[in-house]
Amino acid sequence: MDKTIIMSNVHVVSPQISVGDSTLEVVDEYNLGQNVHLGRSNFEREVNRRIQLGWAAFGKLKNVYSSDIPQCLKSKVFDQCMLPVMTYGSETWCLTMGLLNKLRIAQLTMQRAMLGIVSGQAT
Repeated sequence: MDKTIIMSNVHVVSPQISVGDSTLEVVDEYNLGQNVHLGRSNFEREVNRRIQLGWAAFGKLKNVYSSDIPQCLKSKVFDQCMLPVMTYGSETWCLTMGLLNKLRIAQLTMQRAMLGIVSGQAT
């Protein structure tokens, strides 16, 4: 008996599809700059990955955020460099309140670190 794969309400009898002389592999996940999961509405992994990438970018700009440049310039760097990294592809996400809160918490934590605020106290 052939194995049936169900993706996006389409039944595929075999894990490979032939088109002309090419054979295509059927997958349920692919990375197009963001992880695309066919047939799934759970975007938690992508939000977690974006937050992780945001922290990586934040770490690379640590010298900017800890420098003596005016706060307005630090905020511009944050808005231009950090937010796009964290929200890339978000127009394709189906966000829940929990995922929105995760993104907000990451953003606020980064902004507090940029201001030098740790545990609610100025350093």
